[in-house]
Amino acid sequence: MDNITLELKYGNRTASIQHIVGEWDWTEDEAGLTLEGWEGFVAVEEEEKDGLRWALYFDRNDDKLGKGKRVQWREVLECCLERRVLSEEQQLKQMEEADKKMQVKSSGGLKTKWGP
Repeated sequence: MDNITLELKYGNRTASIQHIVGEWDWTEDEAGLTLEGWEGFVAVEEEEKDGLRWALYFDRNDDKLGKGKRVQWREVLECCLERRVLSEEQQLKQMEEADKKMQVKSSGGLKTKWGP
């Protein structure tokens, strides 16, 4: 989560180290997702980019992102992130697809000749 705008973004360790990375958890009924102990997520209307119209933010101070000031008075809607549990079959398929992506393929004649 961007520590200035509070927008949730995806990034690797290097990109996220200066920002807020969690404490992520489940709600008591394990149906929803929490950050820093509560479900303070909001969707903010954005100008449409690549077909996307909404961005996800964390309303850390429970004030609708500074009553909209933080997001230039764009529409702010409360939302929750729900957990979707995958079946064992879906989990296995997902792991197999990830393994395929991790495999290194070689092609061509990668042979070394020793000697004359």
